[in-house]
Amino acid sequence: MSGWLALESDGVERPFSFTIRAFTTRIFSLGAPRYFRGTARLGDHQCPCEGELRIRLSGPHYWLRFRHPELGELYAEGQKQYGQGGWIQSLITCPLTVYQADRPVGKARVLLDDLLLATAMQHFVPDDVPRDNNAFENAFNARRAEFVPALEQADERLHQAMTGYHGVMKQLKGKINLALANSMADLKFQLQNLVYPGFIVATPPEWLAHFGRYFEAASIRFEKMPRELGREREFLHTMEPLWSRYASKRDEQQRQGVRDPELLLYRWMLEEFRVSFFAQQLGTTVPVSVKRLDRQWEQTRV
Repeated sequence: MSGWLALESDGVERPFSFTIRAFTTRIFSLGAPRYFRGTARLGDHQCPCEGELRIRLSGPHYWLRFRHPELGELYAEGQKQYGQGGWIQSLITCPLTVYQADRPVGKARVLLDDLLLATAMQHFVPDDVPRDNNAFENAFNARRAEFVPALEQADERLHQAMTGYHGVMKQLKGKINLALANSMADLKFQLQNLVYPGFIVATPPEWLAHFGRYFEAASIRFEKMPRELGREREFLHTMEPLWSRYASKRDEQQRQGVRDPELLLYRWMLEEFRVSFFAQQLGTTVPVSVKRLDRQWEQTRV
């Protein structure tokens, strides 16, 4: 489970995650408390943690406690309310209030169900979806022993991605140079189309694995932005029609119920194009240029 934690004292959203294993002696009681132990990670520090989870019809209640080497003992408690703030948002996020010495000092939010669902889909049904009960049981039994390690690896990838995301978002806060307004808006637009409610499930795993590089490229772009205004104008002029035609066809295909792998590849080639334009030293997974994007566009469905 990964996300962010922000203290009221400075408002900085720090990367926050925790990995837990829950247990209970009352396995047939849905509402019985499930105590857990695990590891919490806040910023660069990992700390042992403990807590409790209770399942309720309106949504689970949970708390955890850990001692941070710089901030001292922290206690986080939350109650998920299904449907509050929108069904998708309520299903995939767990809000928490952070306390220190019984005094609220901040807020935290982590992704839960989205990570579990995406990992389960990728782990148990990487190819064809089971069509009957026997096929489901066979798929489950064949790979269930490796699921927890797979989930831990997925959580680590998510933590790395969210660390990069929050790093760029932190850079974007503060006063805006009017000369950079359009470029800053484009950078925020990029992040909004990478990280959003449900992005872990919606993003193909082979592309999700590159989010760290995308955020690193975005950070490099931000750092060079004041010195390369001409290059920024060139990029914005080039990218706008490339993205607009993608967004238009994506919306059209969604209305028709069409899933076009060629359009999906085009979308992620656009992300690789950003890397190539602003941080060529990071490399790209596929060769990309405007001409290659045009050729890929010709492969998409009409």
